[in-house]
Amino acid sequence: MLSKPHEDLERNWATAFRHLIGEDYSRGAIKPTTSNATRFATVYACINVLSDDIAKLPWKSYKQTKTSIEKDNESDVARVLNMRPNRFMNPFVYKKLIVTDVCTYGNHYSYILFDKNGEIDELIPLDPSNVQIIVDRNTRKYAYRANYRQQQVDFLPHEIYHVKALSKDGIVGLSPLQSVRQQMATMDIATNYNKNMVEAGGAPQGILEVESVLNSEAKKKIRDEWGRTNSNEKIAVVDLGLKYKQIGISQQDMQFLEMMKFSQQQIAAIFKVPLHKINDLTNATYTNIEHQSLDYVKNTLQPWVTQLEEEANYKLYTEKQRKKGYYCKFNMDSELRGDSESRAKVQQINLSYGMKSLNEIRAQNEDSPYTSPLADEPLMTLNLVPLSIAVDAATNRYGASQRPLKGGEENDGEGTKNDDKPDGDS
Repeated sequence: MLSKPHEDLERNWATAFRHLIGEDYSRGAIKPTTSNATRFATVYACINVLSDDIAKLPWKSYKQTKTSIEKDNESDVARVLNMRPNRFMNPFVYKKLIVTDVCTYGNHYSYILFDKNGEIDELIPLDPSNVQIIVDRNTRKYAYRANYRQQQVDFLPHEIYHVKALSKDGIVGLSPLQSVRQQMATMDIATNYNKNMVEAGGAPQGILEVESVLNSEAKKKIRDEWGRTNSNEKIAVVDLGLKYKQIGISQQDMQFLEMMKFSQQQIAAIFKVPLHKINDLTNATYTNIEHQSLDYVKNTLQPWVTQLEEEANYKLYTEKQRKKGYYCKFNMDSELRGDSESRAKVQQINLSYGMKSLNEIRAQNEDSPYTSPLADEPLMTLNLVPLSIAVDAATNRYGASQRPLKGGEENDGEGTKNDDKPDGDS
């Protein structure tokens, strides 16, 4: 039976190719792939941090009219986003899976299963490794080909919710792991080297030198004694003026920790995760962690949130729903609220300047609303006035009292004053 050309290349030249491109994993290291990426500690930490931070954000549906914006609790999109995306997953697990797929494979695909009424019944995740995008070069139409229920099925674009990583063509995302494969392999080789050195007693390789010629029996005796002392047994005694010479490289000479830290920093940079989020607090202070956290929300989480929202607004809502003002949005307040004191100051400002009502503030704190109608009305402080009437306000002519006039008082049209002058009849 004739072998295929690629099989001949693999059999005869695979080792040489791996050596030339720096991918020789014959030293016991794990070859980084999309399927085993989470076995690498730093990669696992970065993906876990990103997916948790996105998954914990509330993802809600809204309806915007000409006069108001209301929360949507009735539509099919609100149900799958807030209640149950599919029969196996709650919203947190589903959002976490989306980020994990994109960070690992570069793409996430969910089949939008519609019921007989045309409403969304479930969002069913597909295996990214088994999904292909087929594009007709002439018509530019495309479809998703995937394994579904043990069959190969072609899905139309509106049936697939697709989230992608960095892309060169806007159609398929590139896996971030392609950029960090070398760092992942380096860290794994270093970890294996450290493990083997510890198991060998913590000493690098070396030889025993002697200025004379030894026979086989003497060499055997020395080798046995040397083995005893390096296997944590009794003290070995060697003679004949032997001298130890190190031929291996120690962890200090290899700058082991620095190399591990450098690879860790590179992996974290690819995923745009601050080092303090993966428990590397070497250069961290309270001040710079606070600024890094804000930068993390703006530059890392916000792009994720924007893509998820835009794809959902186009794929999950029908054209009729979009025209009625339906859209979905993540609530980022949980990442920006800070401590209790800072949050209370922000709520005080929003209340004082009429940006939120008292009941809206209580809803943010998950407190029950007040029954008084005044609690739903916006409030406004009188400390600020328009510049055009600043002089009148300073002389107390703005908002003068309109109380009823009493005897001996008259209103000149500019306020109320008391006239002490006697009239002509007195």
